Amino acid sequence: MWTILFVILAIIVVILIWGAFANAAKEAEWHPSSKGNQTKIENDNRLTVFESDGGWKFSCAMNRPDSEAYFSDPFETQQEAMRASVDFANDRNTSERTKREKSREKHDQMAFEAAKNAQSFFEATNSEVAEMHSQNKFLLKDLRPLRKKIGRYRSRLIDATVVLKSEYLDDEADEALDIASDLKELENHTIDLIKWKEAKSDNPPPNMPEIS
Repeated sequence: MWTILFVILAIIVVILIWGAFANAAKEAEWHPSSKGNQTKIENDNRLTVFESDGGWKFSCAMNRPDSEAYFSDPFETQQEAMRASVDFANDRNTSERTKREKSREKHDQMAFEAAKNAQSFFEATNSEVAEMHSQNKFLLKDLRPLRKKIGRYRSRLIDATVVLKSEYLDDEADEALDIASDLKELENHTIDLIKWKEAKSDNPPPNMPEIS
């Protein structure tokens, strides 16, 4: 009885292993598509080689429905097109990964810079608004770009806290959030000044907030 069970289990295991191997081989090797063209998956790119313009071309698309395919110039033989398509897919995969890594590194570097310069940025913009109050000179051409500048930097600073926390720099992240809160208060004040100026009110300008 036990011998029969072991034999059945062994057969099932062999079938499963063979099926997995067959699927892997199908992805690794060229095989005919539904249209009879040679196709394969290479580095998550679907490659297809087909006859066109008196030669052989290949198409390469990321293996997902929304991917836009790349179409090559014609090659003399099918084998040349197949080899070129594999090289293209491998180069493309490396290129895409490199671009993503560089983009991420640039993003993180900008986040660290934003956090590093946050206090000096706040002091500079706060002094700029205080100077407007001391001179009682509020011009929309100065206020509007200043509000945008403060808002953009505050957004960068909030984004920077995510990067800082991912690097386990919790104290720096908390400090960045505190300065972002101060910038929000300063931004709100510039918005109030803009509204007051646009209304052409006879009332005095909104008071400068005391931001710690």
